[in-house]
Amino acid sequence: MQQPAKRPSPRPYPGRVRGPAPRPFRFGVEMMAPFPGRTWADSARELESLGYSTLFVPDHLDEGYGPITAMAMAAAATTTLRVAPAVLAADFRHPAVLARELASIDQLSQGRLEVGVGAGYQVRDYRCSGIPMASPGIRVDRLIEHVTVLKGLFSDGPLNYSGAHYRISELLGTPTPHRVGGPPILVAGGGRRVLTFAGAHADIVGVNPSLPSSTQRAASAPDALPPSIDRKLTWVREAAGARFDDLEIHGWLRCRRRARRTRSRRRA
Repeated sequence: MQQPAKRPSPRPYPGRVRGPAPRPFRFGVEMMAPFPGRTWADSARELESLGYSTLFVPDHLDEGYGPITAMAMAAAATTTLRVAPAVLAADFRHPAVLARELASIDQLSQGRLEVGVGAGYQVRDYRCSGIPMASPGIRVDRLIEHVTVLKGLFSDGPLNYSGAHYRISELLGTPTPHRVGGPPILVAGGGRRVLTFAGAHADIVGVNPSLPSSTQRAASAPDALPPSIDRKLTWVREAAGARFDDLEIHGWLRCRRRARRTRSRRRA
């Protein structure tokens, strides 16, 4: 009897490495409101009971609760669930003030905070609030300085820093975060400069389509395809060097519920 021909093994994407992942996947959920009929605290406990790792909250002026309060409330209502902003716009808060709020959540939650920071892109946030929206390059400059100040205030000793956007003089970061060195930093972006910085300095790297502003969302869609993501991961790997295996890579999966249409049948 003739044996059936074996099918060839599927070819992996270029640059993908087969074998076990160096660490297990973690899954989180971004929430803008409680589950229907539930409180915010109940919803956080539900996510925890379902096994999710992280509750993410947005930082847009027309979506959800204020991120600092929402994270603190969710952390207080749970025991293992991590909380994180996805992501804080660097333009909206001075890092010296923000570091104190974040360190407080990290200490009170016993180390369950992750700090997501981005350069800001939502045009409506800037236009409606009157906050000036600088060019993408300046916003990235400010993001880099913002993260540098946060990490400095999460560390031991007073911080002295002089940059183009922030100046810190002999400021001691208080309270002390629960984790030595502060909570993990998530830097998200799609351009080479942001991802290079993230690979060198962040703990978690959010790899996104390049999106200088929200008005360019449709045009950025091709930048989310596998070849572009592989190229971005190469930038991260090159910048991270020996620490690449210690990084976590963060990605979004957007799910939309489609309503079913039912047709009523007329009875004869």
